[in-house]
Amino acid sequence: MNKKLKETLKILLFFSIGIAVAFGVYSTMSGDDKNKFWASISSANYLWLVVSILLGTVAHYVRALRWKLIIEPFGYKPKTYNLFFAVMNMYFFNAMVPRLGEVTRCGLLKTYENIPVEKSLGTVVAERAVDLLCFGLFLGCIAIFRFDTYVKVYDAIQTTINDWLIGTGKNTDPGFFRKNWKFLLAGLFLLIFGLLFIFRKNKLVNKLYTKIVSMIKGFLQGLKSAFLIKKKGLFLFYTLGIWSVYFLMTYVCFFALPETADITPFAPFVVLIFGTFAIMATPNGLGVFPLVVAVILNLPEFGSLDTGTGNALGWIIWGAQEIMILAVGVLVMILIPVFNRKRRVQGS
Repeated sequence: MNKKLKETLKILLFFSIGIAVAFGVYSTMSGDDKNKFWASISSANYLWLVVSILLGTVAHYVRALRWKLIIEPFGYKPKTYNLFFAVMNMYFFNAMVPRLGEVTRCGLLKTYENIPVEKSLGTVVAERAVDLLCFGLFLGCIAIFRFDTYVKVYDAIQTTINDWLIGTGKNTDPGFFRKNWKFLLAGLFLLIFGLLFIFRKNKLVNKLYTKIVSMIKGFLQGLKSAFLIKKKGLFLFYTLGIWSVYFLMTYVCFFALPETADITPFAPFVVLIFGTFAIMATPNGLGVFPLVVAVILNLPEFGSLDTGTGNALGWIIWGAQEIMILAVGVLVMILIPVFNRKRRVQGS
C-alpha cells in the first residue's frame, strides 16, 4: 500500500472514532441537555480561552527549555527556537495521528540541528518517562488523599467507556489477545531480533541487524541522558512549571461558564489528570475528552453539573488547546525555514 495513502487512512480512522463518539454522545442527550449545551456554547466568555491558549503556548515553550537540558549532555547546542518549533510540530502531527509527532519532532531536529534521530528519540522517551512519573504521582495523590472520589471517577469513566467505546452487553471481556497484546508484541519483537542475531552472518540480514543495533544504542544513549543532566534543579523547576501551567490552562476555562466559575480547584485538577487518558484514545481526545469532562462534573462531588453544560465545558477546554496547537503549528512550519535561513547559508 502506498505510504501516503496508508497515513491518510490512519488519520481518517482516528478522526472517525472521535467524531463517532462526539455524535453518539450528542444524539443521546435529552432535549433539555442539548438546549443547555448550545446555550453554554453561545454565552461562554471566550476571553478565558485566549488566556488558556497563551498559557498552553508558554507550557510548550518551557517544555522546549527542559528538552534542551536533556540534549546538552551529548555535546549538542540546539537553538531554543528550533526546539520549540519541534515541540509544536509534534503536537500538530499528534493532533492527526497519535504518536506520529514524536517521529516528526526528531526529524525536524535532524534537519535543522543535525542531531541523529535515534539520539533525539531517546531524549524524547526520557522526557516522556519523566512526565509519566509526574502523571503517576498526581494520580496517586488523588487515589491516596481522595480515594472515594478516585473510585467514583474511575467507575464513572469505566462505565462510560463500556457504553460508548466497547458497547454494553453481557460479555465485555476483551479476551486473551486484547488483554495481553503489549506482552505479545514485545515477545514478537524479541523473537524477530533473536532470529536476526542467529542469522546475522548472512549479508542481507547483517545489514538490517547492524542498523537495528545502531538505533537501539543511540536510543539507549538518549534515554541515559536523563541521568546525565547537569542542571537537575532547573530541570525539576521546568517540570513543575510545565504541569503547573497545564493545570492553569485547564482551570481558567472553568471561568468561561457561570455554572463552573466558582467550582473548587480540585475539579480542574481531576479533569486534567483523567482527561489525559482521553487524549490517548483519539487525536488529542477528539470527542472523548468532552465526554470525560461531562462524566466527572456530573458527579455529586463536583456539583452534579448537567450533561449539556459539562459537555460544553469539555469542548471549550478541548477547543482552546486544539486552536493553539493548530494555529501555532501552522505558524511554526512557516517560521522554521525563515529562522534557519542564515544558518543554512552559513552551512552551505
